[in-house]
Amino acid sequence: MPQMAPLMWLPLMLMIVLTFMIFLTMNYFFSFVKSDSKSVQKTELLEKIWQW
Repeated sequence: MPQMAPLMWLPLMLMIVLTFMIFLTMNYFFSFVKSDSKSVQKTELLEKIWQW
């Protein structure tokens, strides 16, 4: 493995993390807007992911 690989992977990882955080915040707001049983299940799923 070349030593330049981590420097090339860092921006990619940052973009993936940012996209994931945006997706989580969007899902969070949508669950607030809908506020039905499905959104509750989504919130429980998100809590399981955070605990994992």
